[in-house]
Amino acid sequence: MTDTKQEPWSPVDPQKDQSIRFHIAHSTQREVEILQDQLLAAFNADPSLRPRDVIVMVPDVNQYAPHIEAVFGHTDPSDPRYIPFSIADQAKRHQAPLAFALEFLLGGTESRLTVSDLLDLLALW
Repeated sequence: MTDTKQEPWSPVDPQKDQSIRFHIAHSTQREVEILQDQLLAAFNADPSLRPRDVIVMVPDVNQYAPHIEAVFGHTDPSDPRYIPFSIADQAKRHQAPLAFALEFLLGGTESRLTVSDLLDLLALW
């Protein structure tokens, strides 16, 4: 049995290491727009960095998914702002809106249907 001791990590210089950054944004939409700007800057600064090398984690992916689609999904692959992406771990009802609508209608006897709920349902068709 060999005794292997690991060397301690050298201290991180906050002026040189930009791997963690904090930004303040007034909305979820703005957070995602800032993320796009930061990713584009990182890809431009390091040509070896690819979108497949990046993972972005959020507390509630279902809350962020529409904003991610709005910011990242509306660029053409020939657009310099285009970044290929995928969203993982969404709840099944957000992936199948008709199933969500059916679930909502079946539970409709337990609650009142508001005008905005009705418009949301009609938007699915």
